[in-house]
Amino acid sequence: MKLPNSSLVIGILSAISGIYFATALKPAPANSQTANSVRVLTAIQKVSSPDKSSLVIADGKSVQESKEPVVGKAAWAFFRGDWSGTGFVSDSKLPESLDVVWEYEVPKSSFEASPVCVEGKVVAADLDGGLWCLDLKSGKKIWEVKTKFGFIASPSIHAGKVYIGDIDGVFRCYELETGKQKWDFQAKGEIDSAANFYEGNVLFGSQDATLYCLTLEEGKPVWTHSIDDQIRSSIVITGNKTFVAGCDAQLHVIDVQQGTGIEKVELESQTSSTPCCVGNQVYFGMENGQFVCVDIEQKKILWDWIDAEKSGGIRGSGSVAGSRVVFGTRGSQLNCLDRQTGKVIWQLNTKRKIDGSTVIVGNRVYVGDGDGQLLCVDLETGEIRQKIELSGVVLGSPCVVGNQLIVATDEGIVCCLGKK
Repeated sequence: MKLPNSSLVIGILSAISGIYFATALKPAPANSQTANSVRVLTAIQKVSSPDKSSLVIADGKSVQESKEPVVGKAAWAFFRGDWSGTGFVSDSKLPESLDVVWEYEVPKSSFEASPVCVEGKVVAADLDGGLWCLDLKSGKKIWEVKTKFGFIASPSIHAGKVYIGDIDGVFRCYELETGKQKWDFQAKGEIDSAANFYEGNVLFGSQDATLYCLTLEEGKPVWTHSIDDQIRSSIVITGNKTFVAGCDAQLHVIDVQQGTGIEKVELESQTSSTPCCVGNQVYFGMENGQFVCVDIEQKKILWDWIDAEKSGGIRGSGSVAGSRVVFGTRGSQLNCLDRQTGKVIWQLNTKRKIDGSTVIVGNRVYVGDGDGQLLCVDLETGEIRQKIELSGVVLGSPCVVGNQLIVATDEGIVCCLGKK
């Protein structure tokens, strides 16, 4: 059971978020407000079904050229698994049916951030300022760090270090092995953004409307890039570009080497959702309930989708596998669209809203719903394969490593699923 401090934090953050987006939202045009409306705005460039080995981006290089472990096999080092944010694992030993292997409870606390895992170490950050490192096999605590302010941002792991920012705007680097702090950096606003990496630098966004690039080893500023409103989404990188979908209702394309803006694509609403990138296409949802596909080369929205009958914003991130993109909405719906056209393939109604992000493992979709369940859904048909009752709601993304899946809930539980 959560004590009032965690509940109060969640309530205040939710209220502030709701008020901000409700007052700042740009309404979508009337012609898009029809049930399952899809507007194809230009011909989409054909992209072949993604091959995970060429999709994963680490330090601006493909996996074949990088020392980063392949996502889902040995590591889940970033909020969305790979640096391009696809939330997709093509080759996994995850069992078809999952059991609870272990649970670790942090009393009187709550998790909104997603766990990550590298080298058999699960790292999770709570809303009361606790950073926890657990053993993947046993669930036993390896180390913990207590800070004054809590974490909404998920931790990121790179080269034996953990990088994370807190709600007071402090960004820190810790040793993965020991939890010892190496350095910190003070931003001017709350940090909700999970960090990402390029060459010798680490990047993250802040509610001070700034994208920061710091050196990995010392946390020294390399460059900053400012936009017109808050940055809440996590950073995704492909090639030498990063994509920031901000509260200023624009998608920003930024050169990660220089920190200079390359392009801006106008949107119809704010977003805190982290984009996922495949080739030239970027996919993400927005607070007005739209889900869009943007082509970076053409500098245009290729198609957008909205379901007016199930109105509700999109807070979580979508996942891409082959020709499909899957995401949940606050309108209590899990949607699978054709990523070339935006046409609906299937829809699944859930009991309550979905604030968390989807993950695709082979032909299965995993997502937490607002009823405290982890759903396993068939990617082809949209049929539910398994419902797993959890102690609390998953507000972040599942983490997949080998034959195990890890989630963290708003009841202060880190839960590892697999085969007992």
